[in-house]
Amino acid sequence: MNNGWLPILVSQFFIIKFSLTDFIYGGRVKKILIMEEIKNLKPGTKIMVMVLGRELETIIDENKTQRFISNELLYHLVDIGVIDVNQIERKFIDKKITRDDIILFYIGLGYSVERLFFRFPQLTISNIYIK
Repeated sequence: MNNGWLPILVSQFFIIKFSLTDFIYGGRVKKILIMEEIKNLKPGTKIMVMVLGRELETIIDENKTQRFISNELLYHLVDIGVIDVNQIERKFIDKKITRDDIILFYIGLGYSVERLFFRFPQLTISNIYIK
């Protein structure tokens, strides 16, 4: 059994590789979600994902987009200009910030899963289960 993980690799909003397996959740065998099934979920549905070795919560928004839950303080600091996203990007380009750190920064801003894949095409995110 593969522990119910679904590696999803997305490039410019299209799935280019995935595997569909069974997993056990709540004592029942269920199918892992594939991207098309995610679009059929109701807004507000929460999905736990594994990214960079961390289990994180995502939510289906009103546009049926799977996105990370934003850190309200971080989002506010960016919104009022205390944190400059362009400056963060420059530090990443200059290798003063690691790839993992900038990915976690964007996750904290509430990026969509698709947008994060577009920015980091080699990133693997695994949908674990619906909460």
